[in-house]
Amino acid sequence: MKKIVAFGEILLRLSPEGNDSITSAKSFQACYGGTESNVLVTLSGFGHKTEYISVVPDNAFGKAVEQHLNKYKVGTSHMIKQGDVLGTYYLEKGFGNRVTSVIYNRRNSEISKVNSNLFSDAQYDAIFKDCDIFHISGISFGLSTGCRELSFRMIDEARKRGIKVSFDCNYRAKVWGEYPSDVYKEILNLADIIFCSQKDLDAIGICDTTILFTEGNCKYLVIREKESADFDAINAKCHTITCENGEIKKYSSRPISFNVLEKIGGGDVFDAGMLNYLSEADADINKAMEFALGCYELKHTISGDVMNVSESAVWDFLKNKDSKGLSR
Repeated sequence: MKKIVAFGEILLRLSPEGNDSITSAKSFQACYGGTESNVLVTLSGFGHKTEYISVVPDNAFGKAVEQHLNKYKVGTSHMIKQGDVLGTYYLEKGFGNRVTSVIYNRRNSEISKVNSNLFSDAQYDAIFKDCDIFHISGISFGLSTGCRELSFRMIDEARKRGIKVSFDCNYRAKVWGEYPSDVYKEILNLADIIFCSQKDLDAIGICDTTILFTEGNCKYLVIREKESADFDAINAKCHTITCENGEIKKYSSRPISFNVLEKIGGGDVFDAGMLNYLSEADADINKAMEFALGCYELKHTISGDVMNVSESAVWDFLKNKDSKGLSR
């Protein structure tokens, strides 16, 4: 098993009961989630050692976040507690022709107030001790100028210590506005493992992906594709491009189709599923993609932001998902 460290923002998620709209809701369900923390929760379920780096308020919300992560055995010993504000997002689940929508309230969250001097050199030594992979997403770079500077600093500190950097583009229009192609292009040149969509590559202006291997540090480029078959169903597949002994190789998964209960967190557990195998020296790419897509499908059947199951549970799901039976 490996040690994976991630940096990002965790938020309080508030959702109207059932499929109520926000304007008609009389009560809200609460849970915690954020893309990088969601990845770690899943990896922890697979038996990896995980450590989450973030900034949360020094109040009951910060304590609740800590308890949430510790419940899933995600380490929080380097999580900073200061200030009063935890980012929040409101999720209105769609129904029929009404799409699922998100409203963010995170502009003044504590993590948006940080800068690149948040940690000392000694603290970075402790954060990255025995670390194998550092994971981060594009969301962290869009929260504020200071958080962007800190995110680049985290990557730099990881790379100085010979740690693989995993990056998911995870573009959010409500965080960034216009697509940050220049920022993302800089990040892609630094990352060892890249998760993206074809839309990301087009927006960044990368027509020939081989430059990520020849001019950057990329070892694995994972491209996940999805489309809505109808309101409650998804078609998905993925491709993984590697450079093996100087030769560019492309692996493609079989397509899958499935119904959807929960639309949040699928991409995060997909990343975790890939990292579960890409962390190995001689990764079986086809097995990694099958497992990651299994994670992706399974998460869409589980409410809330996170999925914390064993590796064997995912393989059992893949083995038995077509049986439509009752397991007892």
